[in-house]
Amino acid sequence: MAYLGPQPYFIFSNVQQPFTTFADFSAFAKANPGKVAMGVSDTVTLIIATALKSATNLDFIIVPYKGGGPQNTDFIGNQIAMAVGTPNMMQFVHSGKARALSATTPSRVSFAPQVPTVAEVVPGSNFDVQTWYAVAGPAKMPRAIVDRLHAAIDKVLHDPDMRKRLDDLGVLMPADTSPEATLGLMRDYQERMSKLVKAAGIKPE
Repeated sequence: MAYLGPQPYFIFSNVQQPFTTFADFSAFAKANPGKVAMGVSDTVTLIIATALKSATNLDFIIVPYKGGGPQNTDFIGNQIAMAVGTPNMMQFVHSGKARALSATTPSRVSFAPQVPTVAEVVPGSNFDVQTWYAVAGPAKMPRAIVDRLHAAIDKVLHDPDMRKRLDDLGVLMPADTSPEATLGLMRDYQERMSKLVKAAGIKPE
């Protein structure tokens, strides 16, 4: 019924590591194959790390965690050099404990315009892996009800207070919130992610 917006992910490095940019990380990983550990906390971050490994041909270790809490503890403690995370981890950048090396979006995000995208730092990769939020209903819901609900949701999305809450969560405002845009997004996401899941060797549990 309505597309609420995408939420980007970022590639972070601990400030105690000897690289301050993605190019530095790339050079270090090439010079030290198998020596850089990158934490992931769920399926999406695992897909991102695996896709990044494929796009860059870098030999780094992907370390899976059961949730962001254990990952962040080891990351801030410099037990792992890198981590893939949501905008929530920007708090570590602001506190001087981490650096954001790149964003997983096709273009730079509004709340962190200084952070280049993976697509920028890895030319030709067309890297785009995000999560997103939408409101959906039964397949046979009457169009009149769909339109009425979409109009109400769209109005809420543009409310200043709600916009601030979503901005604080790192959920970006979509250009098109329509039911058609939502359906197109779902189909495109399923197609792209199924390929990435297969490439990552992830199997249903």
